[in-house]
Amino acid sequence: MANPMYGQNKADGELAKVADRSSYIGSISATGTIDSTKVRCIEIVGAGSGAIAVTGVKGSDWKGQFVTVIDMSTSGTDAHTVTITNGTWDGTNNTITLNAAKEFICFYFNNSGVGTIIENVGSVGLSSV
Repeated sequence: MANPMYGQNKADGELAKVADRSSYIGSISATGTIDSTKVRCIEIVGAGSGAIAVTGVKGSDWKGQFVTVIDMSTSGTDAHTVTITNGTWDGTNNTITLNAAKEFICFYFNNSGVGTIIENVGSVGLSSV
């Protein structure tokens, strides 16, 4: 006889995985890459020591998902960038620039890896590089 609790145990394991903060939030404090197969929330933590360039993110990894990017700096105007490949942030642009503390942008990515801006708090810039 099948274990009627199997489905529940499996669901509990999946819930534990998605509830693990490290499985979806990526905090970066120096130029480098983010693993977009895991990370859906990018926190840029600048300390006024220069611009941070984030690479390695792919729109195709975020199909059907919401993605956020925030500048967690407490001050400063360093122009931090996040460049996407295999998709775009908004149908045209592949780079976003955050240059003020607490700037935030949220996207929804369709099945083609193309983002749609849900909210742009502050004035996060978009460009093609």
